Amino acid sequence: MSAVTVAGERYPLLPVTLVMQDQYRNDEWIADVTEPVLVAHGTGDTTIDVSNGERLYALASNKDEIWIVPGAGHSDLWDAGIWDHAKPFFERALAQ
Repeated sequence: MSAVTVAGERYPLLPVTLVMQDQYRNDEWIADVTEPVLVAHGTGDTTIDVSNGERLYALASNKDEIWIVPGAGHSDLWDAGIWDHAKPFFERALAQ
């Protein structure tokens, strides 16, 4: 969703909305993205829960694809073959 959402989930007792200067509110602008949207996320991500990727994708107005990788962590998508998965997405997006 956004950096401030993730921080709030990780540190529920801290006033993260008050102390985070850069909140990266992806949830507020994703609906304005006119290009096709691909979200890739692993279910084993302990840094950013997969539910954040799913919720962000749900807010996208130009959904193309969501790729959920079972067991993949925050930095494991390369090993899971993200480039092989993303390349056809980029080819489709560039053809539009």
